[in-house]
Amino acid sequence: MAVINLQPPRNCSSARVEAQYDRSGQDNFTSAVIYSSLYIEASKSPSNSYLQLIPDHDGAIDAGKTLSFTVKATESVSIIAYQVIARGSVVLTQQLSVNGDLATVTFAATPQMAPKSRLVVYTVRPSNQEILVDVSDFRVDGLFRNNVSLVIDRNTAEPGEKVKFTVKADPESYVGIYAIDQSVEHDIGQYDTTDGVLNARPWEAAFRRKRSIWYPWCGVGGKDAETIFEDKPIRKMSGFGLETRRFEFGQSTGSAFSIG
Repeated sequence: MAVINLQPPRNCSSARVEAQYDRSGQDNFTSAVIYSSLYIEASKSPSNSYLQLIPDHDGAIDAGKTLSFTVKATESVSIIAYQVIARGSVVLTQQLSVNGDLATVTFAATPQMAPKSRLVVYTVRPSNQEILVDVSDFRVDGLFRNNVSLVIDRNTAEPGEKVKFTVKADPESYVGIYAIDQSVEHDIGQYDTTDGVLNARPWEAAFRRKRSIWYPWCGVGGKDAETIFEDKPIRKMSGFGLETRRFEFGQSTGSAFSIG
């Protein structure tokens, strides 16, 4: 894996990045069959004001531990609001006093946030009622709140012999046990309810990808602020027109729209 950090000029309106790999090792990239490219467009904020949300962690976080995100603004803001959306529902809503251009959002990861959640951070500029918003996906391990363990008193048994199962779980738990005959052992996978199986979430086409300025328009943030909110269980309590031109900066994709 290679990491390329690029800083576009301030007057850049669009950019195309191409990466090619020469399998022969002769640095001949003109006819390389292994390549990838990205095309991104700059967007505009009426006030040239933006938010940037940066995760302070890598990979999945265990339920019960603290998540931390750095929020950067291009101007001083007095307050920011943030919400965590998991499985189609808002599981956390908070406000944070900032009085500056830098803040840290922290909260405890819960089983309700597993296996994947989205953090939405936004603020409103008092002068023109412009909403600045950015989002970030994160993963949480620990989908099961009830830790169940099973101990068997023997590894093998003859037909007719008794086998003792010792099950430990929270009080009032309902525990089911099923036995699979070796002849149908290949079908056992369809009944799995492990963290790995549930975290796969086959209805999602892709897992979270690291976000950066060189990220295609279809990234986690959506193409503009309006689609960011439309993609979440958040209702816009306004019938005003929205300016929905996209922008990107730093290591994050954000958006802004105006109410007016």
